[in-house]
Amino acid sequence: MKQSSIDLWLPELDDLIGHWRRATIPAAVFGVASHISLLFPWADNPSEQQLSTLETALVDFKQFELCFVHVGRFPGVLWLAPQPKELVQNLMNRIMQSFPEFSPYGGAFAVPEPHLTVAKGDEETLDILEEELKSALPSISERKFTVDYVSIASEDFQGQWTISSRFSLKAD
Repeated sequence: MKQSSIDLWLPELDDLIGHWRRATIPAAVFGVASHISLLFPWADNPSEQQLSTLETALVDFKQFELCFVHVGRFPGVLWLAPQPKELVQNLMNRIMQSFPEFSPYGGAFAVPEPHLTVAKGDEETLDILEEELKSALPSISERKFTVDYVSIASEDFQGQWTISSRFSLKAD
């Protein structure tokens, strides 16, 4: 295994934004569904102890619904903001506290912003895609997405990504 990530996979969003992802994000072609990264990168080959630590970190979290009502930008990245942001941020914080040896995004950001990457590219391309995404936002924002598990996505040596583990969140 090359690397792994702890995520909220939302493959049901692919019918709405998958065409932008597949056109601009190579990993989307290699099995990475629409998702929100909670901790990336994570363990190359998670141990039983690490899996147990993750399960313990998630024990207090309940299932919840997300929607996406805002488009955002980082340099080279176009993204959707999850709502309620606080629930996703709380999950991220708990996981990061449980694994301080793994810096989110390799330490590039002190406090990562919860987001779902829609496209990557140069700023001119993203300007065009942002307008397209904003036009699609009404149909995206009217949908609710149930988050009932946290996944570990793993990349193999051929670059293919799959979910290697799932951790269910408590039902209400």
